[in-house]
Amino acid sequence: MTSLELAKKAAAFLDNKKAERVHVIEIENISSLADYFVIATGNNNTHVRALADELEEKLKGEGLPPARVEGYRSNSWILL
Repeated sequence: MTSLELAKKAAAFLDNKKAERVHVIEIENISSLADYFVIATGNNNTHVRALADELEEKLKGEGLPPARVEGYRSNSWILL
Protein backbone atom coordinates (compact mmCIF):
# COMPACT_ATOMS: atom_id res chain seq x y z
CA MET A 1 0.00 0.00 0.00
CA THR A 2 1.40 3.41 -0.93
CA SER A 3 1.48 6.29 1.51
CA LEU A 4 -1.23 8.06 -0.50
CA GLU A 5 -3.47 4.99 -0.37
CA LEU A 6 -2.94 4.78 3.39
CA ALA A 7 -3.74 8.47 3.84
CA LYS A 8 -6.92 8.14 1.78
CA LYS A 9 -7.95 5.04 3.73
CA ALA A 10 -7.39 6.86 7.05
CA ALA A 11 -9.44 9.79 5.76
CA ALA A 12 -12.26 7.43 4.77
CA PHE A 13 -12.23 5.77 8.21
CA LEU A 14 -12.51 9.20 9.84
CA ASP A 15 -15.24 10.32 7.46
CA ASN A 16 -17.26 7.18 8.23
CA LYS A 17 -17.04 8.09 11.92
CA LYS A 18 -18.55 11.53 11.17
CA ALA A 19 -15.32 13.54 11.41
CA GLU A 20 -15.60 17.07 10.10
CA ARG A 21 -13.23 18.88 7.72
CA VAL A 22 -11.18 15.81 6.79
CA HIS A 23 -8.17 16.82 4.70
CA VAL A 24 -5.28 14.87 3.18
CA ILE A 25 -2.34 17.24 2.77
CA GLU A 26 0.75 16.28 0.76
CA ILE A 27 3.95 17.30 2.59
CA GLU A 28 6.54 14.95 1.09
CA ASN A 29 8.26 17.78 -0.82
CA ILE A 30 8.55 20.03 2.23
CA SER A 31 9.17 17.60 5.11
CA SER A 32 11.10 14.41 5.76
CA LEU A 33 8.68 13.63 8.59
CA ALA A 34 5.94 12.14 6.43
CA ASP A 35 4.47 12.06 2.94
CA TYR A 36 0.95 13.13 3.96
CA PHE A 37 -0.91 14.57 6.92
CA VAL A 38 -4.51 13.56 7.49
CA ILE A 39 -6.27 16.21 9.54
CA ALA A 40 -9.82 15.96 10.88
CA THR A 41 -11.98 17.82 13.36
CA GLY A 42 -14.35 16.37 15.94
CA ASN A 43 -17.40 18.03 17.52
CA ASN A 44 -16.16 17.74 21.10
CA ASN A 45 -13.52 15.98 23.22
CA THR A 46 -15.45 12.72 23.31
CA HIS A 47 -15.84 12.74 19.54
CA VAL A 48 -12.12 13.44 19.05
CA ARG A 49 -11.25 10.46 21.25
CA ALA A 50 -13.76 8.25 19.41
CA LEU A 51 -12.19 9.27 16.09
CA ALA A 52 -8.70 8.45 17.35
CA ASP A 53 -9.83 5.13 18.84
CA GLU A 54 -11.59 4.13 15.61
CA LEU A 55 -8.65 5.07 13.43
CA GLU A 56 -6.19 3.24 15.67
CA GLU A 57 -8.40 0.11 15.66
CA LYS A 58 -8.85 0.19 11.87
CA LEU A 59 -5.14 0.72 11.23
CA LYS A 60 -4.27 -2.18 13.53
CA GLY A 61 -6.74 -4.30 11.55
CA GLU A 62 -4.79 -3.39 8.40
CA GLY A 63 -1.56 -4.45 10.10
CA LEU A 64 -0.44 -0.82 10.44
CA PRO A 65 -0.68 0.19 14.09
CA PRO A 66 0.39 3.77 14.88
CA ALA A 67 3.98 4.02 16.08
CA ARG A 68 2.94 6.57 18.71
CA VAL A 69 -0.15 8.30 20.06
CA GLU A 70 0.25 11.80 21.48
CA GLY A 71 -2.19 14.19 23.12
CA TYR A 72 -4.82 11.62 24.07
CA ARG A 73 -5.20 13.18 27.52
CA SER A 74 -5.07 16.76 26.26
CA ASN A 75 -8.86 16.98 25.82
CA SER A 76 -8.47 18.86 22.56
CA TRP A 77 -6.11 17.15 20.08
CA ILE A 78 -4.69 13.73 19.34
CA LEU A 79 -1.82 12.83 17.04
CA LEU A 80 -1.42 9.28 15.70
